[in-house]
Amino acid sequence: MDEMTKRGYGSSGTMRQNRLFDVPFTPLNAFMKLPRGTSEVLCQGEKLLVRWKDNDIVTVATNIEEKYTETSVKRWNRHRRAFDNVQQPKCISRYNEHMGGVDLHDLQVSRYHISIRSKKWWWPIFAWSINSALVNGHLFYRDVIGGTINLLTFSRIVSQSLLQSYSPYLTEAGHPPEEASDFHNREEAGEAKTSQWSAALTYQEKGAVDKKIVEGIKK
Repeated sequence: MDEMTKRGYGSSGTMRQNRLFDVPFTPLNAFMKLPRGTSEVLCQGEKLLVRWKDNDIVTVATNIEEKYTETSVKRWNRHRRAFDNVQQPKCISRYNEHMGGVDLHDLQVSRYHISIRSKKWWWPIFAWSINSALVNGHLFYRDVIGGTINLLTFSRIVSQSLLQSYSPYLTEAGHPPEEASDFHNREEAGEAKTSQWSAALTYQEKGAVDKKIVEGIKK
């Protein structure tokens, strides 16, 4: 933000809580207990640092606003089962209005992301790649092909298609049997047996686990 201000560019962006060093804001736990719509403002030269409480805490830094102003937005109150008018900083309202493609993409990815956890260091990268591919595929389907289904339905259809395509080679534990892996290796080498190929085709056409076929492949 300092560098953008020096070069004369206007900028605005969100900041994570763990990136706020030596900032005299109210402690996070205490701020979470405050009413919805509460905000804090810090000013330094041409820069504004604004923290606002919505469903979660949002922190925005900007050098575009000359002074701090607020606007009114509607938020659903689940206790009263009605909408409430909540005060929102104008810089946050403008940020939401002019969000770029990267921000919108991250927003879509976070909506229906893979929630499976793993201790492997590469798992977050792998899971994010799948989520990102789903979002990009849905955008292509919607904007280029002209589809009308939403992202959730699109994700379900893709998941069901993958399960139907690869479930014939999975055991009850969800892992491919050794015989199936060996079959694929021999198929690539051009040594697959006709009987196994026929059994695999029959198994795939059924679309369900058939113990007799699995036993036939094992033999």
